[in-house]
Amino acid sequence: SDSVPSLVTVLKNPDPDIRWKAAVALGEIGDVRGISPLVELLGDSDRFVRSRAAYALVHIGPPAVPFLTDALDHPDASFRLGVVGTLGKIGDPQAISALVHALGDRSPDVRQEVISALSNQGERASGSILTSPSRPCRRSHDSFTATAAPSSCSLRAWQIGISPTLRSTTPKH
Repeated sequence: SDSVPSLVTVLKNPDPDIRWKAAVALGEIGDVRGISPLVELLGDSDRFVRSRAAYALVHIGPPAVPFLTDALDHPDASFRLGVVGTLGKIGDPQAISALVHALGDRSPDVRQEVISALSNQGERASGSILTSPSRPCRRSHDSFTATAAPSSCSLRAWQIGISPTLRSTTPKH
């Protein structure tokens, strides 16, 4: 649509009411040129603007996933939290490996949101959690140890409801 460049420009307006309305319009249009500016808007100072940017990205759906996964390295934890929440709402399988990697995020709030996002993926995510080369369950800030990583990864997958069949691989105490 010819309105996309104008709407992207309006996203920088000082009035939050104008920013969120432009975000929603971009989401409804669904043009990929609006995705990157909408991802940036997840860091907006206004909470409602951030929520409407997430709504717009969810409305756009799977085409937004690569832009969102690239944003998982952002230095601001609240921004990463918004990115993970948006990925979870989109629910696209192409986000699973990036979300599994984000289980190692330094922010406990982001890690909790990743668990929610992965649980929305259901069975599709279980294999990725258990076979991840980044071994997110080994992180020093986790309560799990490196020697217990395989069974603790199974435990984590089971705890977040990804695979009820993993119950049998969880160590009994």
